[in-house]
Amino acid sequence: MADKNGKQHGGYTRVLNEFLDLYMPMMSGSEFKMLMFLLRKTVGWNRRSDHISISQVVRGAGVGKRTAVRAAKGFGNWPPYFSTTTPNGTTKRFTAGDTLFSASESYTRFPNKIIDGLLPTLTGAEFKILAHIVRETIGRQRAAATVAKVDFADATGLSRMQTNRAIVKLVSRGIITENGNQYALAAGYALPINSKKQSAIADLYSQLTGIPVNKLDASLVEILEIYKPSKTDLQRAIDDVKAHYPHNGKTALQYSHTAIQSALGY
Repeated sequence: MADKNGKQHGGYTRVLNEFLDLYMPMMSGSEFKMLMFLLRKTVGWNRRSDHISISQVVRGAGVGKRTAVRAAKGFGNWPPYFSTTTPNGTTKRFTAGDTLFSASESYTRFPNKIIDGLLPTLTGAEFKILAHIVRETIGRQRAAATVAKVDFADATGLSRMQTNRAIVKLVSRGIITENGNQYALAAGYALPINSKKQSAIADLYSQLTGIPVNKLDASLVEILEIYKPSKTDLQRAIDDVKAHYPHNGKTALQYSHTAIQSALGY
């Protein structure tokens, strides 16, 4: 959310989890950086649309002009996320789709300080690694996350060598901390962890599903907190999700707040 001056409350931009989980490994580093810049300029300032020139993209995202022009064409026609019009030859008006603002979509609170201060200065590989750490810490409401190098590579689409180099650079710049396979954002870039992860309803859900509280998606816990279903209704919803997703029911119960919300009838 943002105030009347456009400042994001809590210092973050809503970034849909599907961008971090699904699209990031399929994008080049430069494309992903440009996507984050567009999200910051629209969703991050609570704007449905904004006029953005190629030169702004080059400076703000830290990408080359040729890449910015090519990516702008792709992102400009990407329903349901973005559409564009071109009022003049140098500026595009990017319009964010309703999906990016929808309360029913799961998202990660991405620190504005990272997008505004670090995006132009990091390589695509470095920013992808950093984004995955944001997803695994802030996105799952924990201060630190245990991530194997192979999991970094899978989540970002980077090679093991690129992953190792990026981590070394981020640590050397004091952006992240590394302790074995445990990673965290440095204090200056982290956001407060939501105490709702330890709520009674989250504990109940954990008991019924067998999924540890700290492994539950933050948006899922938020939905549980909003509706506070009874134990009977919650068990019924869990059984419905398992029946609907016979092959990946546990994954749906761990990550998909929309599956639980639908099963609860809300």
